[in-house]
Amino acid sequence: MRFSISEEIALPVDQVFTLISDLGRALPKIDPDMQEVTQLTGGEIGIGTEWSEKFRGPLHRKTTVRSKVVAFQPPNLFRLSFKTAGLSGTLTFNCESLDEDRSHLTLTMDASPPIWGWLTYPLAKKDVKMRESVRLRNFKKLAESGEL
Repeated sequence: MRFSISEEIALPVDQVFTLISDLGRALPKIDPDMQEVTQLTGGEIGIGTEWSEKFRGPLHRKTTVRSKVVAFQPPNLFRLSFKTAGLSGTLTFNCESLDEDRSHLTLTMDASPPIWGWLTYPLAKKDVKMRESVRLRNFKKLAESGEL
C-alpha cells in the first residue's frame, strides 16, 4: 500500500516541521481516536526516538502502534518506521517552504500487511488513508489556529 496526501499550511516551514515531528503533542489533538501516545526514549526528538501509540482502530478495536524515527532532517524530512498487528512500513513527512509564511506538507505512507493480511487489505487501505487524511486536515486546522 502506498499513498500520498498533502496540505498547504499557512505557517513557516520551521514551525510546521516542529509541530508535526512532536508526535506526543500533536497526535492526541489531531486524531479523535487516539487514546495514548508515549515517547519510549528520552531526550530530544531525532533519529532513534521511539513511541507507542494506542488508538481505536477499525471496528473500534484497540490498536497499538510502535514507531521509530528513522530519518530526521529539519525542517524538511521526518520519517517513521511503524508496526502494528495488521501493518508495517514507513510514514514520511516532507515539508517544503512555499514562501516565508506558507508551507506544503506531504505525508507518504508505504506499508504492507502480514502474510494473512491480503484478506483485509482493501478495507485496511481505505481505513488507513481516510484516517491519515483526517489527521492531516486536523493538523492544518489546529496548527494554523495556534491550538497545537
